[in-house]
Amino acid sequence: MRLSLRNRVTRAALMGVGVTAAMVLGINVAFAATSGSQSVTFSVLTAVSITTGANQTIATPIDPSSGTPTGTATGSLTLNSNDLLGFQLTAQAGANTITEAGASCVGTHSFANDTDHVLTVAASAVTGGVGTGGTPASAVTVNSTTAQNLFTVVPLKTGSSLADTTTYTVTPGFAVPANSALCTYTIPVTYTIVAQ
Repeated sequence: MRLSLRNRVTRAALMGVGVTAAMVLGINVAFAATSGSQSVTFSVLTAVSITTGANQTIATPIDPSSGTPTGTATGSLTLNSNDLLGFQLTAQAGANTITEAGASCVGTHSFANDTDHVLTVAASAVTGGVGTGGTPASAVTVNSTTAQNLFTVVPLKTGSSLADTTTYTVTPGFAVPANSALCTYTIPVTYTIVAQ
C-alpha cells in the first residue's frame, strides 16, 4: 500500500525523533557513574571488665607459733580493656568481721580483719594483649574500708582475656582465735578494674 505524502512526512519525522532519542540515551549511558562510595562515622565507648578465677583454700592449718606462721595461695583474674590510657586494679575485703563457718561447723569464733591485718594480696604484671603490663605495688593489706591499688604504674594493656595472677598471704598471728572443730575462716576479696 502506498503512503500518502502526508503520511510519509509524518513517518520520517517520527523516525528522526527516534534516532535523536537513541542518540541522547546513548550519551547518558556513556557518562553514567559505575561506582560510588559512602563513609561510616562512629565512636567507641571505653570498656573494661574483670572476671575472677576460682576461690582459694589454704589446706594446711596455720600455726602462729611456728617459724613460718603464714599461709599462701595464688588466684587468677581475667581482664578486658580497650582503654589506651590504661586501668587500675583495686582489692578490698568484703567484710570486717570474719566468723568461722563450714558444712559441719558449730563454732562462733571471729576476728576483726581491719584491725588484725590478716590478709595481704599482690598482683602480677598483666599479660596478653598489646601494650605494657604495669608495675605491681608491694603486697597490700586488704581491709573493708578502703580499696587498695594493686599497681604503682598502671597497665597499658588492651585486648580481651588479659591475665593477672594474685598472690595471697595470710598471717593470723595470736589475735585470731583458733578455729573450732570442722571450722575455717574465709575473707572475701572484691576486685575492681578502673579505666584511667
